[in-house]
Amino acid sequence: MVPSWGGASWFTGYGRHQVAALLRQAAHDTQPSYADEFDQWAALRSVGAAARGWTPYAHTLGIRPVYPYLDNQVVRAAFAVPALARRGLVSYKPLLRESLPHLPHWLTSRRSKGSFTAQRIAGLARHRAHLDELITSSPLAQGGLVDPAAVRSRWCRQPGARASR
Repeated sequence: MVPSWGGASWFTGYGRHQVAALLRQAAHDTQPSYADEFDQWAALRSVGAAARGWTPYAHTLGIRPVYPYLDNQVVRAAFAVPALARRGLVSYKPLLRESLPHLPHWLTSRRSKGSFTAQRIAGLARHRAHLDELITSSPLAQGGLVDPAAVRSRWCRQPGARASR
């Protein structure tokens, strides 16, 4: 049976069958050892290209962005370890966990990148009074360009949010 993928509703029945067959075959095949290496070099090049693309904007704003993961020494150190050991099969960033054991367990025990939405919401809630003060006293509010009450109202619509006033 071929599953019906909602995200690929534009596939024909034949197309779904072909993709499912290829995925089943890939699950049984042994991945070439150089495939991970290739993917990670490709990702590194993509990040580098994106960083270079932002250079004109940074220059215009008078800032000098720093990309520590693109540093030659960092890249050489990371690629000195086999690709499979860098990403792990069942754990998230195993080298990070081993090299920085003081990191919180909730971070190093994850199985995917996941989302930091809960932490962002908690941070907003924890610093709501200060953020409200910053918005209220900002040049944007003082100049009548933003309505602090509207900003506060938007915050209150966020999950777990409470009005500060």
